[in-house]
Amino acid sequence: MEDNDNYLWLGTQNGLSRFDPVQKTFTNYYYRDGLQGNIFAVSESLRSGHFKGKDGTLYLGSNNGFNFFDPLQIKADSSIAPVVITQFKLFDKVVKGASELKEIVLVYDQNYFSFEFSSLSYDNPAKNQYAYKLEGVDKDWIYSGSRHYAGYTDIKPGHHNFKVKGTNSDGIWNEKGAAISIIINPPWWKTWWAYTIYGLLFMAAILIIYRMQKQRILRNERQKTQAKEIEQAKEIEKAYRDLKLTKDQLIQSEKMASLGELTSGIAHEIKNPLNFINNFSELNMELIHEVDEDFTPKMEESEQAGWTHSIKTLKKNSEKINHHGKRIDEIVKGMLAHSRMGNIKKEPVQINALCEDALKLAYHGFRAKEKAFHASCETRLEANIPVVMVIPQEISRVMLNLINNAFYAVHIKMLQSQKLKVEDSLQMETRYEPSVILSTHFQGNKVSIMVSDNGTGIPDEVIGKVFQPFFTTKPTGEGTGLGLSIAYDIVTKGHGGELKVKSKAGIGTDFEIILPVTAPKPPVPESPHHSKQVL
Repeated sequence: MEDNDNYLWLGTQNGLSRFDPVQKTFTNYYYRDGLQGNIFAVSESLRSGHFKGKDGTLYLGSNNGFNFFDPLQIKADSSIAPVVITQFKLFDKVVKGASELKEIVLVYDQNYFSFEFSSLSYDNPAKNQYAYKLEGVDKDWIYSGSRHYAGYTDIKPGHHNFKVKGTNSDGIWNEKGAAISIIINPPWWKTWWAYTIYGLLFMAAILIIYRMQKQRILRNERQKTQAKEIEQAKEIEKAYRDLKLTKDQLIQSEKMASLGELTSGIAHEIKNPLNFINNFSELNMELIHEVDEDFTPKMEESEQAGWTHSIKTLKKNSEKINHHGKRIDEIVKGMLAHSRMGNIKKEPVQINALCEDALKLAYHGFRAKEKAFHASCETRLEANIPVVMVIPQEISRVMLNLINNAFYAVHIKMLQSQKLKVEDSLQMETRYEPSVILSTHFQGNKVSIMVSDNGTGIPDEVIGKVFQPFFTTKPTGEGTGLGLSIAYDIVTKGHGGELKVKSKAGIGTDFEIILPVTAPKPPVPESPHHSKQVL
């Protein structure tokens, strides 16, 4: 029903409610407020048991009779009831006198506490309403209805204000309410002086780290400086060694130049008398042969034996003179060739073809001297080797010398292996297969020619002398010692290249000729040459 002041009166199962449509608030009335009962809506008949008189009196039926009253005569209690905090509990234990304080100080682990509070409106205390909040914990007011108790657990250290407000029995709020300050002190390690110590320790740590870093940087710089000094000392030492080596090489070059001039002079001086010796030894052999045929039949038997012995001795002596004369002639020719290098012009040459020709020529020449010689010869000639400007006669001479040396090494090792005997029936000799490999390779602006063999090898103590004139590892009478020296000069001085040697005694030897391609030209298309055959 609507009264004359436009308030709405609503019957419920728990009292009578007045609704203010302007303020949108309810005021509730119960049995204890003078009503006949609390139930106003238990059946259809009771729900219709209401009436408004002409004078504005309202009649409402309840479960215990009916009620009538003039709404204009009902005045709400507008007085503001005081609100007080009646009790403070810590861990569910009452702290006496704490509720009378304005401020309570706790330690960090006293973080479980509760409050009890009350509105001092005694007309109908059950209708008193409450709201509370703990600043820093609750974001807004907590409306607890008629419950006048609030508890908190695990509250962090800090300054917190607990506030509570309440109403009288007619719902008039005391907005000021009551308040108490709760200060929870942090543990000692979270206090300002602890943080001050932390700051000082942090600054000290930064200072220590800075000094350590500075010392490390200084130490690293010192080590770098020392390393640079050591590197510079090594470079100075290397430069000194290079200078000394250059000096020695210059001295050696001067010696070799003088030796070449001396060799050329001696060779020319020896050449003429040597020709006389060779020519007259051959003439003597012819004369001895004629004398032997003409005069032997006319002698008596007593003189014939002595004459025959003398003739044979003269023949042998003449043959030895002729043989060693020819050896001297070969040496002289080598000496002259050694001193005459560099007089022939360079021309474009196909290195692979030159290699194949040199291998065949060397093999047949060596086979002519050693009938029993055989070897497995393999060519690994890289395709597209560019045309190289060289003196073909001289490079052929170098390759013939290197290949002949390889044939000689594998032949000697073959002869040595044939002399080995089986020590007993359980130990068998490993069969040796002589092998010579001729290969070419092009990279960058250089062409490499490699002559490899699995022959006797060169001992470490003499490998540094192989390019010296007149040095040889062959037995007396089988080598002049000028072949590799001439080859070295042809490659290095005549063509600006390199001649290298790698060897291990009993395993084999590798000689490598490196020639520069000073004016590279497009290579002539060809297929890679790889062949292996026993010659």
